[in-house]
Amino acid sequence: MIHLTRRAALAGATLFASAAHAAPWATDVGIYSEPTLAPALRAAGRLFTSRHGAGVAVLTAPAPLLLDQIQHNAAHDLLIVPASFMDEAVRLGYVRQQSRKDTWRDSLVIAARAGGPGGQDPKAVLAHGIIAVTDQTVASTLDGGGVLNASGLAAVARVQGVGSTADAAFMVAHGTVPLCLVYLTDVRADPSLSVAAILPVAPVVFATGLNPSPPSRNAQTFMDFLATDEAMAVLRRSGLEFAA
Repeated sequence: MIHLTRRAALAGATLFASAAHAAPWATDVGIYSEPTLAPALRAAGRLFTSRHGAGVAVLTAPAPLLLDQIQHNAAHDLLIVPASFMDEAVRLGYVRQQSRKDTWRDSLVIAARAGGPGGQDPKAVLAHGIIAVTDQTVASTLDGGGVLNASGLAAVARVQGVGSTADAAFMVAHGTVPLCLVYLTDVRADPSLSVAAILPVAPVVFATGLNPSPPSRNAQTFMDFLATDEAMAVLRRSGLEFAA
């Protein structure tokens, strides 16, 4: 079972935006997403723009903060967060219930510097040194310690707590620690990292849902586009697998 934090707060978190090109919200599609999905969604967004003309803006923050932003009437078209948070979003009326889909699975992995051996036993990998894992903070929805415990690895892991998987990946990329616990999408987005071991836990399921009154007329079109073969190929290369 994946351990996800559920506490919302504003301190220490920021929304980052990127648009394929500048255009009114009524045309462009605005996505609220977990940070680890941003490279995949931006790649899919560039492809969507080339096909349909409309830009795609990907705004990222931990799921609790995204829900808090929606509560304060921040504009968005699609919400993409772990399934448990999407359940809450549906309950609060932040997304259209009929649009909710468990869309992608993202594996949890132990990453090391690029060029190292892959496919190793997780316990053997942890013998190489300290592993950076996410604490239960507002900067991460992933409870790294809980994942290690669920994997049966907590007793053998020497842990360095960090605020987010981006922080964990940065520490490994710059040689501060040899290992980190991150999403597969984090590794695929960073050529300085490689997968040392896949953790023996179920992947995190990310769900997609539409705003009940999306500002963009292209919102449904983009959501449908994500299920096309060409978009799926981009997303798979980014580390995502489609939920059954």
